[in-house]
Amino acid sequence: ELQGARTAGYAVDNQENEVGVNCIALPVGLETVGTVVGAVSLSALSFRAPLTHLIDSVETIRAIVRML
Repeated sequence: ELQGARTAGYAVDNQENEVGVNCIALPVGLETVGTVVGAVSLSALSFRAPLTHLIDSVETIRAIVRML
């Protein structure tokens, strides 16, 4: 799972922590290559934002995170 998250550049929670809630997390604050100083996690009700929708929105979420 960790290697998959590293490769994809994000991690997901497919209703594992709470039934009916999906989550996607992206690293932030890349000061140097390979240096992560934090992360942002976005959670949503699965009936409003299925996991596939969150994954399809990764680049938009990443752009917003970069603005922070």
